[in-house]
Amino acid sequence: MAISAHNSTHNKSSNITNRLILSRIKEATTTGRAIAIWDGELRGFGARISPTGRVTWIASKAIGRGKGSTQRVVVGHYPGMPLDQARIEAGQVIARLAKGEDVISQVKQAKVAKIESRQCPTVKEAVADYLDGRKHNPKLTPGSRYETEVAGLFHRQYVPELGASTRLNAVIKADIKAMLKKRNDAGHYGAARFLMASLRPFFDWCIHEDYISTNPCADLKAPPPPRRLHKLNTQEIVTLWSASSCASDTFPIIGAYWRLLLMLLQRRCEVGGLRWREVDLDRAEWIIPGSRTKNKREHLVPLPRQAVAELQALGPKSGESDFIFGRFGTSPLSGFSQAKEEIDAVMLARATEINAVVRPWRIHDLRRTGASLMSGIKVQGRTMPPHIIEAVLNHTPGTLEGTYQVWYLHKYADDKREALQAWADHLDRVVAASNS
Repeated sequence: MAISAHNSTHNKSSNITNRLILSRIKEATTTGRAIAIWDGELRGFGARISPTGRVTWIASKAIGRGKGSTQRVVVGHYPGMPLDQARIEAGQVIARLAKGEDVISQVKQAKVAKIESRQCPTVKEAVADYLDGRKHNPKLTPGSRYETEVAGLFHRQYVPELGASTRLNAVIKADIKAMLKKRNDAGHYGAARFLMASLRPFFDWCIHEDYISTNPCADLKAPPPPRRLHKLNTQEIVTLWSASSCASDTFPIIGAYWRLLLMLLQRRCEVGGLRWREVDLDRAEWIIPGSRTKNKREHLVPLPRQAVAELQALGPKSGESDFIFGRFGTSPLSGFSQAKEEIDAVMLARATEINAVVRPWRIHDLRRTGASLMSGIKVQGRTMPPHIIEAVLNHTPGTLEGTYQVWYLHKYADDKREALQAWADHLDRVVAASNS
């Protein structure tokens, strides 16, 4: 994090004041940059204001010469420690540093002794305090989706795995490694990454609260998932297409969702959040707004004839019913895991009827499958170039801004239309061949 230094000259007007602190807090939180200010009266006394507005009092003293010869000691934090008290304690620390005392080691030893002398809370107690005092983590906004997800994982998984009655200082790195291994062995790589993203700030908070002295997540990283190369074969595509016709008796338009997902090769949330206002059936176009795409850019999806027919069959809704796949038309499709389990069950039943095998697959595999097969489809005697397929998938290169971003929205529009129409026609042929 960059630090903007406001160095003071040695005169009365440059002394650190409460008014100056409040002013710098506003500046740091507005600009998102950390700021350091130094006192003009007591040399070596200063404050560091983080981008979140946290103020740390610092005592600094140059010891000897050369790089790294300056020692800095954290004296306290504002407003828990008022300015006047911070200046007095900083003066005492600076005097001790001048005498050659190893103040930093003394502070660390005192902190460890304090932690060891107190009754360490249990994992359950610490988690309850952590989730209750959310001001330490701006992401944990009460009622937000992220906060709900984190709280749920702590209560349902992390606390039981670490042991609700386990003392916090008894949790070691091996415990975290075991939790990571459990998720990696099950192929839940996203859950492993989320585990680290949730536990690391929790244990950092525990250190700040003097519950523990070291973070058991230190130097640990969730290993990256292996590169996934799975693609559905022809029989699996046919089985999925057939299963989509009866994916749900209570929610029949979910079948259209699966067919459009395979036909248009867009991401699951992009198709699940499809709105009538984004679609122009007369022009056979769907423009996904940048707020819903992964790269935050508008994306033009030319609609093949088959996709237009699917949407026409669903029929534009009036009033507030703008979402095509939401159960009540007022929100996007959600519950992808449940929808996937449902289609898997129907596919398995269909495959069993014809003694076929359906391998485990993920929703994102449909994009890889379509891109791979599309590259082998010939249109007017030529195969589809890779950059056109990338454009269909909205894998845009580089950074585009302003008029160039608008220009890129329609770049390759005709080629993308040709590619998606050829892909939809290919699906028709494959399905028709299986029924003959």
